[in-house]
Amino acid sequence: MVSLIGCVPEGFVLEKGMPDAGDERELVFVYGTLRRGGSNAFRMEGAAFRGTARVEGELHVITWYPGLTMKSDGGWVIGELYKVGPEQMRALDEFEGLSAGEVEGSEYRRVRVPVQLHETPEQEMVSAWTYEWKGPVDSTKKIPSGDWLDVMQPPPPPVFTWVALLATASIFVTFYVSIRGLIAGRDWHLPLMGAVFLGSPIIGITAVLIGNRRRERMNRLRQLSFGICLVFGLIAAAGWLIAILS
Repeated sequence: MVSLIGCVPEGFVLEKGMPDAGDERELVFVYGTLRRGGSNAFRMEGAAFRGTARVEGELHVITWYPGLTMKSDGGWVIGELYKVGPEQMRALDEFEGLSAGEVEGSEYRRVRVPVQLHETPEQEMVSAWTYEWKGPVDSTKKIPSGDWLDVMQPPPPPVFTWVALLATASIFVTFYVSIRGLIAGRDWHLPLMGAVFLGSPIIGITAVLIGNRRRERMNRLRQLSFGICLVFGLIAAAGWLIAILS
């Protein structure tokens, strides 16, 4: 994994478009109870939500809240990126135990880190404030996924992920049966092949999107299924379009 830590100079922000010179708001990455669905999400009301994001490091359960430790080889910690004004920043500092005008408290320190946005095609990278845990951590309480919501809201059974995988498998089975049919000189398989090659990708892609929204496990398999379904879906759609126009 290519390390992002140290790649963005302090105070340097990569954002689309030119920043407003009069905008005093700053980017903040939150990863624990301040996230949507967290017990302190109300503290982010009024902030501009930029999207889900991640930073390099490790996440541990402290008590009823987590602690982020910055590590270039620790994996990814999932969170959300917001733009907050000066007043809200001071309120967040106070919530995290920082005295007025200070960036270091008894438990946390406010530091700038490179943050990678999830929901942009270019995987946009920005520099943002976050609160790093200063105290000791228990290695047995590390959160492997780096996602605090997995502790607060355990992912549901991967029902739609399995639907997506079955849809993907049906594409390969149909392809194999169709090739066997072509070799044997049977043409009954052609309508079936076209229907499955178009229908299965639609089912698979829909199931992947629902699985993502439900935050189901098996994310890598789900994304692999999405790629396969997208490729075969485009091929099938092109084939149907050519058949209709010819």
